[in-house]
Amino acid sequence: MARSSWLYLALVAAVVFRGEAQLFGNKNDVHVYVLGFMNISMDKPAMKGFQQIMISSWEDAVARIQIPFIGIDDYVSLSASNGRTHMRMIRDDLVTAKGEGPRKKGVRITGTRALNIQAVKAKSATGDGFLALPITKNAKEFFIMSATPTPQEHSTFLIAALFADTCIEAYTVRGSSYRKIRGLISLQEFDIYQMESDTDDLTGVFINASKPVAVFGGHECLEEPSHTRFCDHSVAQMPPISDWGTKFVIPPIEGRSRKAGYSVRVLSSAENNDVSVSSTNQRRTLNRGHFLFANVTDAHSTTTVTCSRPCMVAEYGRSWKYVKNDIQTDAFMTLIPPIDRYIKRATFGTAKFYDKVYHQDFDFQKNYVTIVARNCPLNEVVLDGQVVSGDWRQVDSVTSMMNVPIDRGFHSLAMSGSNSGSIMGFAYGHAIQVPSAYGYPLGFKLNGEPVRPEWQEFIPNDPSPNPERNTTIKKCQINTDTTRAPDLIYLLTIDLKNKVDQSCASKYRRVLDDRFDKLKDYINILMCNKVICPGLSGTGVKLLTRKWVNDGVYITGIDIDVTMTTSIDDRIGDMYVCRRSVLQAVGGAPTWQLPQPIDDCPILDFNAVYPRSGAGGVAGGQMRWDNCH
Repeated sequence: MARSSWLYLALVAAVVFRGEAQLFGNKNDVHVYVLGFMNISMDKPAMKGFQQIMISSWEDAVARIQIPFIGIDDYVSLSASNGRTHMRMIRDDLVTAKGEGPRKKGVRITGTRALNIQAVKAKSATGDGFLALPITKNAKEFFIMSATPTPQEHSTFLIAALFADTCIEAYTVRGSSYRKIRGLISLQEFDIYQMESDTDDLTGVFINASKPVAVFGGHECLEEPSHTRFCDHSVAQMPPISDWGTKFVIPPIEGRSRKAGYSVRVLSSAENNDVSVSSTNQRRTLNRGHFLFANVTDAHSTTTVTCSRPCMVAEYGRSWKYVKNDIQTDAFMTLIPPIDRYIKRATFGTAKFYDKVYHQDFDFQKNYVTIVARNCPLNEVVLDGQVVSGDWRQVDSVTSMMNVPIDRGFHSLAMSGSNSGSIMGFAYGHAIQVPSAYGYPLGFKLNGEPVRPEWQEFIPNDPSPNPERNTTIKKCQINTDTTRAPDLIYLLTIDLKNKVDQSCASKYRRVLDDRFDKLKDYINILMCNKVICPGLSGTGVKLLTRKWVNDGVYITGIDIDVTMTTSIDDRIGDMYVCRRSVLQAVGGAPTWQLPQPIDDCPILDFNAVYPRSGAGGVAGGQMRWDNCH
């Protein structure tokens, strides 16, 4: 059984055997992220690569990764043993949008706590990535930040749905004038919708959604500036308009020629918005949906942007050949959080790229993090557990900045004290071996309340309505009647780490029997409410029984018989499909692992769970659901 199975069962056990109400612990800690990947390689077979997803957490957590299109539903532990980090490489042709229209290629990641997630287009010479933002209840209105298209490379945006029956509209906006360009588009769970244009810059397109969604803006392959070799994928996840701000600090881009400079775009959410850019001395009044473009000539300089009303800001690294004899790097796009969206701490990873010639992935050779600290003592800024020392650059009276080279891999950034200040980090890198680059912020503090979908909120004894779908958690009961149909029995064996004598086994028996009954009932609640086996109905666990395995003297393990039954005609096929999820729910829950020993007996603990051969049939009953329709 996969390691993720143990995680799943540990979660179930925490609910059933520690008295917690939620499958994922405290529901107020749950954060949901929906990722979508814009096209760059689907129409170009020679450019296929991977999508790199880096997941990390400051505290112990569990992440659920769901990609139904390719059959992935994994539970990943983020704990001290793995540095609270996980990286997943997925072939991009399996999850990347192709052309326009809905595709069921969304990726959903759910954390028992807030996660830090960065996603990178991991392909040689076509990099860049984005910081994934948790979905909030405010995530219904967005503007797109993109770039100028060329005849072969599209200005692009992508929408990823969290909920079924989500309606989407897209408008071009010029002040008070709106023109619908797409809609009504109906999206279901895990759907993504991509729009491309090789004639229009999609910056300033307004997205209106009936339910919370994730929105991504960027460019299929950006030349910055246009017609400058080479192009590179660019992407950022768009924050909801309600999370925009008015003051921004734009970091320098170290590691390449300072003559390369960089570009800045400032997009306005409102009319009569007075915008100023420090390094170019630009001042302009923007209306809703309009943007200002700034050309910063020194790549190693810092820029500040001030708006009188909320704005969104992005920084664009320049294409490789913009400056002669520069290192091998390329264009990239970085979302710039406003200063009031800064954070206290973050974890993050550096990017990789996959090379089809060598059939392996490589790390970017030059990686940096630019740290911005506001209203906090600089000796309290800690990178990878060490106080950041060096020459801080003063941006204003309360803001300082430092650029730090970092090694490839995962890192952490935090304030060590309890100061009321805040920090921000920007990770970026240059591939060196090939013309490619990436960049993203390390955090973005959102205002909205995190969305927690229905499947997160199965509370066995709480029938309160779900706020998002207005449904009630079903209390499921099983009635069994004698029928001619046999039940299926699946068998698991648990090896104990410590041998237990017969006397201790007798003392544990009553406690274990009680816990097995609770586990069976809870698994059936999960099945009835379609947390597991969501496509099936009328199928459940009828009975869990266990018996000791002994070597003649000591108890060495436990055999568990899982009796499943169904009320539908195609019951064998139904239960076969459902079997894996049920076995994970039974085989991973340490129902036999007691938090405290009884008397002088050792704690029951296990090494592994093994399915035993075969699935037999016995005369039994047929199950009928009373309250699950």
